Amino acid sequence: MTVAPRKRNARGQGSALRHEIVRATIALIDEVDLESEVTLRSIARAASVSAPAIYAHFPDRDAVLESVTETSWEEIVRAIVANSDQAVEPRDRLMRGCVAYIEFAQRHPLRYTLMTLRAGATSGAHDALDVLTGALARCRGGETDDSGVIAAGLSAALHGMAMMNRMQSSAPWIGGYAVADVLAGLIDSAISFQPQGAD
Repeated sequence: MTVAPRKRNARGQGSALRHEIVRATIALIDEVDLESEVTLRSIARAASVSAPAIYAHFPDRDAVLESVTETSWEEIVRAIVANSDQAVEPRDRLMRGCVAYIEFAQRHPLRYTLMTLRAGATSGAHDALDVLTGALARCRGGETDDSGVIAAGLSAALHGMAMMNRMQSSAPWIGGYAVADVLAGLIDSAISFQPQGAD
């Protein structure tokens, strides 16, 4: 990865360097194939700083990856909202949001894997689920009582589809159906789902 020499930040602009390190790490992750290639040394090289300079902002590599994870979930939320805003009908908005999620995983396979393997859900991940829950609730006529758990199930299914697409494989468990058709079926099932005991 070729990088230009970095201009030093002015005194008091340490937070700018922190953001630069995160952005450089994201670019590095999106370029390589294996997590083992994402080392503090390679991160420093990508950010055009010395490895010790990273320690002024992050205690270790895992802390850098935690910031990358949060930033990436925020990026997914923006993509979901932007894609959803291209439609008017609630179902179409939900479909577009789900497609944006899957497409992110396709474009950034290693980053998506690292995001979903990190221990614990970040606030960005919660925001993504909240956006999905709200979109699903609107499809269900504003019903919010059960939308959360249904959205969680839909989110788990989306993750499975995202990983399948990440591997660029035709998984046998979808029986040769087009991914778009499977996604449409999932969304329609989520919208019409009635929990046990509901009238």
